[in-house]
Parts: sequence; structure tokens; C-alpha cells
Amino acid sequence: MRGTRGAQRSFAVFVFVAFVAFVVSSALSACGNKTPDTAFIAVSGGLDGAAFSDTPTIARVELRTRTADGTERPVGSATPANGGLDVPDSVSSGSDVVALVVAGLGSDGAVLSYGRTPFVDRSAFTSISMTILAPRLGTYTRALQLGHTVQKPLIVDFSSRYLLVLDRAGTSLDRVDMLQWRAGTEPSALESVPVTAASSGDTLLVIDAAGNAVTLVVGASGQTKISPPSGSTFADVVGGSVVIGEDEAAYIVGATRPSGKSDVVLRLATDGTLSARRLLHARSGAAATWITGRGLVVVGGTSGTATELPTPEILAPGATSASPLPFSGDGVEGAVVVAIDGGHVVRVRASGEVETFDFACASACAPTLAAAKAPVVTPSADDSALLLERKSFFGVRGGLPFLLDVGLTQWTALAGSVPTGTNSGALCRTSTGAALWVASGANVAAIIQ
Repeated sequence: MRGTRGAQRSFAVFVFVAFVAFVVSSALSACGNKTPDTAFIAVSGGLDGAAFSDTPTIARVELRTRTADGTERPVGSATPANGGLDVPDSVSSGSDVVALVVAGLGSDGAVLSYGRTPFVDRSAFTSISMTILAPRLGTYTRALQLGHTVQKPLIVDFSSRYLLVLDRAGTSLDRVDMLQWRAGTEPSALESVPVTAASSGDTLLVIDAAGNAVTLVVGASGQTKISPPSGSTFADVVGGSVVIGEDEAAYIVGATRPSGKSDVVLRLATDGTLSARRLLHARSGAAATWITGRGLVVVGGTSGTATELPTPEILAPGATSASPLPFSGDGVEGAVVVAIDGGHVVRVRASGEVETFDFACASACAPTLAAAKAPVVTPSADDSALLLERKSFFGVRGGLPFLLDVGLTQWTALAGSVPTGTNSGALCRTSTGAALWVASGANVAAIIQ
């Protein structure tokens, strides 16, 4: 998103211990009746507004810029009692894109709450009113009210600025604007009930139960019915999980669905083109994740026969077919997996065992059992996990949210007022670095940072 560029001015940060925790405001020259007198950035702790009033106490609020490579630079700070601070013109000066970060620090300098905007052109900070959602780290926070009660949610991070919340029980569609953290209803946006949805670049791909697919494109009206890539069908992947690669392409993995074995992976590129990839084994019940620098990893699952347990495999970037990994097949179904780094994948089984696959191993390899033990759950097709920026794992298993430390020693159930135990829901990593969860039957989205 690009804002309108104008004269650069310093702007002030005001801190309030309340639902809106602090406000960044910038006076703008009047260019017409429709030009606002002030662009502001409100900072919220969520629907319950507890981030800035909980203990331990936030002693200082720091404002930072974050560049595309993840580098954060402080540009000012204040105590809640100060009421405000001046921010240098450099924040809104320049032609690159940045995110604006708010960090609530304890008396020892530890980060207690954190949030940031999506990446935008610097001039946007003086021309567009925004909200930064900055919850306490490691808490399960009610983030925003949705326009619909969603029975079987799907969440898609769409075009960096937006989250789309779809319902596999209907055709409703909510659009969450992450620059303002509010949801708007898109009336009659879908023509059929979605089962699988994936997004890359400015394109949203939606597949229904009959294997029909349409795309919706940012800036275009309506939706376009499309055909699958040669040699594949959308029925080959419908119901499969979606994995985002380091190239920001979306991979729909048919082998991860609970039934209906498949060896097809559909790749939606950032330019909206679709292509088909093949695994070595047709399977169901598998788990998949992306390893930076290596590609799409698929582990576990069954082929439907007692004599064949599909082995783990990897689909390298640019490859059209997968290669075997030196691990034996184990037939594990209903697990969640997430990559720790470029060489390790953690898997949490439905039975609670936590284990690590080390890809430095070259032959006769086996996963290593970790000290952590997760609760036993009844697997759900919606179970998933991801690595948070603060280097802990957030997972949802059997409809219950959990946090796992990166050392794999402790698995903690997260308390919160968001409906849990529904055995269904949707989890998505946002472009603001957080994880967003919507439970089945809820009209509130929860966030963890």
C-alpha cells in the first residue's frame, strides 16, 4: 500500500493507560475539505484493553521503525506519566517501506507487550489513521470483533494489509484491515461454500467441495472461475493444508487432509499463476511445513495399506517432484509440525510426544524425542502450529491453544476468554508478525504475539 506523499513534519506520541494505550498524531496541512486535520496511530491491547495495565508494570513505551530485513531502530520513548514525545521527521521521510513498532518495556528493559503495523510507505504515517495492536507477549488476547459468527473458519493473509476470514459452512466473508484492526463484511463475495483457500501476492484462490475453483484479485471486481494445471485437479488437494514458502508462494498439500490420499501439491505463485508438483507417495493424514533454504517437508501419513508407510520427503524450491529424506515412514496421523530453523522440524503428535527431525542426519535417521509432553488430544483437521518471532511455538490442537518453548522443555496451556474446546478453528500468521486464531462458532478473533 502506498500513501500520499506530502510535507514532512514531526509528530507526537501520547501515552494513556486505557483501552487506547497511546496515540501518535501528526498535523497535516489542509488541502481540501476531505483532508483530515490529524492522522493518528492508536495503540490497543485488544478488546479487553489489559496490555498496558497488567502486571508486571510497563515502565516505558518505545517507538521503533522496522525495515524489511527485520532490523528495528528506536526512534523515541516515553513513560506513561510523560504523556508524549516528539518523533523525528525521519520516520516519515524516505521512499522505502517500513513498519512502525510499539514495545512496552518493563523496569528491567524486557519487552512485555509488542505490536507493529504492516509494512507501508513511510509517508502513510502522516496521512492515514492506524491502530497498532500490542498485546502482552505470550498471552492469548481477544483482538477484534468479526462481522459474522464463523462456524468453520478459514483465515488467509491477503495482500499484506488484510486478513480474510471465510466460513466453510457458508459464503460469508469478513475482511480485517490490519492497518486499523477492524473487520468489515464483504456482502455476497463468494458464490459457493469454500473448503480450501490460499493467497499469494494479490490473488486469492478458493476451492469448494465439488473441486471447483475461483480466484479473486485485488483491484478487480467479481471472481474468475479457473481450470487446474495440466495433469491435476482441484479435487486432488481440496481439504489440504496451505504452507507458505520463503518465496511467498502458497503450496496446497493434498497429502495433509485426513482422508483421500493424494500426491499432488498445487503452487500459487505471487503473480497468480498455478502449477502442479508431485510427491513420491500418495498419502493422507500427513503434516507439512516449509524449511527456509530447503523447501516443503512432508512427514507421516498413511497410504491406505498396512504394508506401506510413506517415508518423509522434501519438495525443493523450483522442483516439480519431491525427493526422499533418510527417515523411515511411521504412519503418524493427526500431528502438527513446524520448522525451528533451516535444519530442524518439530512434530507434536496427537498422543502428546514432541520430537525433532534433524536434517543434518544423512542415513538411517530417526526423530529425537524431546522432554516436553503435550496433552493427548483428538486430532482435528484444523490443528496447526507456527513459530512466533519471539522464538516459541504457538499451536492449536483439538481446538485448544498451547505455547511450547523453543527449547522443547515445557508445553503450556494458554488461558483466555476466547471460546476454546470446540475442536475446530483456523490459525494464520499475519504480516504484522502475530498469530491470529478464530475458533469455530466464534465472532471474535484472538491474537498471540
